[in-house]
Amino acid sequence: MEIYFDNSATTRCYDSVKDIVVKTMTEDFGNPSAMHLKGVDAEKYVKESAKTIAGILKVQEKEIAEMKELLKPLGGIEESAYAPMKKAMQHMLEEGKNLGANMRFVELMLPHHAMALEMSVPALLGSNNPQILNLAENIIISQAKEMRQFKAWIAEHHKK
Repeated sequence: MEIYFDNSATTRCYDSVKDIVVKTMTEDFGNPSAMHLKGVDAEKYVKESAKTIAGILKVQEKEIAEMKELLKPLGGIEESAYAPMKKAMQHMLEEGKNLGANMRFVELMLPHHAMALEMSVPALLGSNNPQILNLAENIIISQAKEMRQFKAWIAEHHKK
């Protein structure tokens, strides 16, 4: 029996996972948004996966659909701003892979929250639109609260 202790770097997947990945990449590789037969077959995998994930996360499939809608590709200026941010985030995830899942999540969320705060302050100071002022204020309050929680978690877990 082989024992592998470096699971924070990489983990061997279950054979059942490997089998489905190989099958979808070699046989059922259609575009799930397309109406042709390969696409319809691929969409079945997407729907089945959503059900499985909903069960694991104990959420409704409707909530997963809402999240998918939020994460749909952006257009215009949002897309041009999002691409470099996503690239930076991927770089940070790669850099932090040795931290372990918990610490990586907490330490990488801090710069995300800091950026949200920095983006909200000019809106709060410069906008005269009540909706934007409300959004900016709520973002500042919630992000600052979560940053304090993250920092407290780090302080508590660095002691151990």
